[in-house]
Amino acid sequence: WTFYTFSFGRISQPLDADTLTFQDLGHHYGKDKDHAFYEDSMLIGPDVATFESVKDHYAIDSRHAYYKHSVIQGADPTTFKVKNEKLSCDDRDYYWRGKAFGVSDTDKFKVFYFVDDDAYWARDSKYGYYIEYNGPIIKFPIANYKDFEPLTYKSSDGVKLESCDYATDEEHIYYRGKVMRGVDMATFHQT
Repeated sequence: WTFYTFSFGRISQPLDADTLTFQDLGHHYGKDKDHAFYEDSMLIGPDVATFESVKDHYAIDSRHAYYKHSVIQGADPTTFKVKNEKLSCDDRDYYWRGKAFGVSDTDKFKVFYFVDDDAYWARDSKYGYYIEYNGPIIKFPIANYKDFEPLTYKSSDGVKLESCDYATDEEHIYYRGKVMRGVDMATFHQT
């Protein structure tokens, strides 16, 4: 596995692969006659015969979809699609970095993007979702999905920004997925 860094240039790490049958599948994946690899990690249990890369950091075989070196639990490889580097879906659910949202209504599902495909909030017709940076996805009921969105505020230099911490559905203010009690909706704002 060879990759490039700004500080160290080209770096190569050996794989425990059969050199005669090894194929570079692109998107950080490869396989030989017996194993599949993500970068310099050997994957555990893939169907090597059907294993293929789909996009950067995503692959499928006949049984599973993969994000990096891990199986995306519950994902259907026959309907699996990659939306962007962090978001993927199948006919039943959406996945953020390989973690299932547990979406109740895929037709009404929406992610509110922050910067460079990062997101902290999503919603469907019944639930809001708070996406912790490297943590779990917090699912919570919302009052009105059409009005659910991150709060906006202005930075000190007047730029309009979306909040990573606060969202509203016009009936409640949510802080990182939890309803804030006793809030005056008319005057509440983020500074």
